[in-house]
Amino acid sequence: MVSWEDFLKATFREWVRIFSGATPSEGRVERQLFRFASVGQRLALEGYALQKVCEEVFALFRQWMKEELSLPALPEAEEKVFEQLLLAGMALARGYGEGVAFRLHSLARIDPLTGLYTRRAFERRFLYFLDYAKTGRIPLALAILNVDGMKDINDVYGYPVGDLVLRGIASLLEETGAEVLGRLSGDEFGLVFIRLSREAAFRRVEMLLERIRKLDFLADEELRVTASCGLAFYPEHGESWGGLMAAADSGLIMAKMKGGDRIEVIAPGTSSRIREIHEGSVLVRRALQNPESIVPVFQPIQDMQKATIVGYEVLARVEAGGRLVPASAFISAAERERLIEEIDRVVFAKALRVKKEQCPPGTLFFLNVSMGELERGKIVEDVIRTVEELAIPPFEVLLEITEREAIRDIEALRKAALSLESSGILLTLDDFGSGFSSFSYLQLFDFAYVKIDGSLVRGMRHGEKARLIVKAMVELVREIGAEPIGEFVEDAEMARELAELGVRLVQGYFAGKPGPLPQVSPK
Repeated sequence: MVSWEDFLKATFREWVRIFSGATPSEGRVERQLFRFASVGQRLALEGYALQKVCEEVFALFRQWMKEELSLPALPEAEEKVFEQLLLAGMALARGYGEGVAFRLHSLARIDPLTGLYTRRAFERRFLYFLDYAKTGRIPLALAILNVDGMKDINDVYGYPVGDLVLRGIASLLEETGAEVLGRLSGDEFGLVFIRLSREAAFRRVEMLLERIRKLDFLADEELRVTASCGLAFYPEHGESWGGLMAAADSGLIMAKMKGGDRIEVIAPGTSSRIREIHEGSVLVRRALQNPESIVPVFQPIQDMQKATIVGYEVLARVEAGGRLVPASAFISAAERERLIEEIDRVVFAKALRVKKEQCPPGTLFFLNVSMGELERGKIVEDVIRTVEELAIPPFEVLLEITEREAIRDIEALRKAALSLESSGILLTLDDFGSGFSSFSYLQLFDFAYVKIDGSLVRGMRHGEKARLIVKAMVELVREIGAEPIGEFVEDAEMARELAELGVRLVQGYFAGKPGPLPQVSPK
C-alpha cells in the first residue's frame, strides 16, 4: 500500500507542474485538489491529530519546494507559488474535516475494539426488528451478556489481555446467528434473536456460554473466562426497548447473584424488585468501601410513667446522594451477601462511642442482631470488647434479637448467651408475636426486655381480639421476668391504651422519629 507521504509527494509534484506552464484546465485543477483532499481524509481516518497533520504536511511542503524550485518551468513569481500552495492546503484541510466527520460517524455506530454495534446503534437496530416482530407477531429474544470478573482480569493480567478476551467473545457472538450484536458497555454485550422459540434462543445462548468457557487466551498460564446472561422475550416481558431491556438486565443481575456462569430468565413483572435488590447490594458495597457513609441513628424509647427518654434503638443508615438511606433499602442485600456483620460492626462502634460521649449515665442502647450473627459469635465478641474499651456499664447495652433468620445451631447460640451473661450485656427480643419461633426464643434466652410486635399494637384500634392478644402477651412477658415495650406507638391515645395493659415503655413516632442525638424531648 502506498504511504500517504508518497501519495502526497506525487500529488505535490504534479501540482507544481500544472502551474509551471500554460494556464491549466479547470478539470485538471479539480482532479488534483480532489487528490489533496483524499490525503486529508486518509490522515483523519488513520487518527492523526490536526496539529500533527499541520506540522508534518507543511514540513514536507517546505522540503519539496526546495527540491522543486530547481525545475526550469517553475513560475518565477513567488506569489503565484504560495497562492497555489494555499489552495492545496485548503483542499487537504477540507478532506481532513470530511474524514473526521466520517470517522466520528463510524465510531458512533461501530465499536473500534470488537467491530460490533455501539449501544446507540444496537438500540436503533433492535427497534427496527422489534417493529418487525410486532407486525407479524414474530418471536423475538433479547440477551444481555456480561463477562464474569472482568475487573479482576484487567487487574491481574492487564488491559491488553482484557481487550483480547473481549475480542475473543465478540468473535463467538458473531457465530450465534443473532440478527443484531452490540457492545453495550465495557464488558457487556447484547444479542437479538428473531423467529426462535424460547427454548431455541435459550439453547443458542447456552452453547455460547459453553464456548466461552473453552476459550484459551494465554498459552503459558490458565485464564478461565466465563459469562452470565439475562434473557427476555417479546411480548412476555414487554413490548418496548425499555421494558425488554429491564427484564433482560434483571435476569443478568439474578445470574450474577447466583454465582455467574449461567443464564436467567425472570418471571414477568418482577424486574423492579430485582433491581431494588441489586441497588441495595451496590449501596452496601460502596458503603463498606467508605465506612464514613455508614451512620447510626437513634429512635427513642420513652417511659410513660416518668415522662422521660430511657434509651434508644440504634438503626443503620447510609449516606448517599445527599440523603440518609434507611436500612429497609439495603438490609436484605447485606444479609444475602453476608455483609451484615461488617455493617453492624461499623454502626455499633460509632453508636457506642456516641453513648459514651453524649448520653447521661443509665441511658439504654438497643443494638439489633440476627440469630445468624449470634450463632457465628463474632459480633458478640466485638460488642463485648468495645463496651469494655469504652468503660460503658454493660447492663446499659442490650443486644436486640431479630427474627430474620431461623435457628441453625443451638449450641452456638447457648455459647453466645453465656458470653453475654458473663459480660453483663443484656438481651432483648424484638417483634414478639410476629411468628411462632419468637415463643421458642423465650425458652432459650433470659430476656431483660421484650418488644411487642407493632402490627399487634396497631391492631388494637381495629378490634377487641388484638387487644386481648396484646394483654395476654404482656402478662406472659411479665411472668418470665422481662419488661414489655410497645412498638409502633404513633400517638398519645395508643400510648394510653398500652399503659392500661401494663406497658410503660413505648417506642414509635409518639416518642420520637429516628435521628441523630440529641433526640426530641419527652412528651
